[in-house]
Amino acid sequence: MVVYAISIVAYAFPKLVLDIACGKGTYIRSIARDLGPVLGTGGMLAGLQRTEVGDFTLEMSARLTDVPDPLLQEHLRDPKLYLSATS
Repeated sequence: MVVYAISIVAYAFPKLVLDIACGKGTYIRSIARDLGPVLGTGGMLAGLQRTEVGDFTLEMSARLTDVPDPLLQEHLRDPKLYLSATS
């Protein structure tokens, strides 16, 4: 598990919103659980939004329900483009 950065996005007791940059295999739910006792409170995850995975970002995404069927193929990319030869 590697955590590169944690920043506070919003805080209004009892809710804390964090932006966490981390490596693969990092369990964000575990960070939330473990952070609670350190702060002297409970800790749980109320929501999780993955904003980036490898070369994919949230800005690159499109909801399938927003893409008309004839245009769907224009928005889909061949997964082989993103798989390394060692995968």
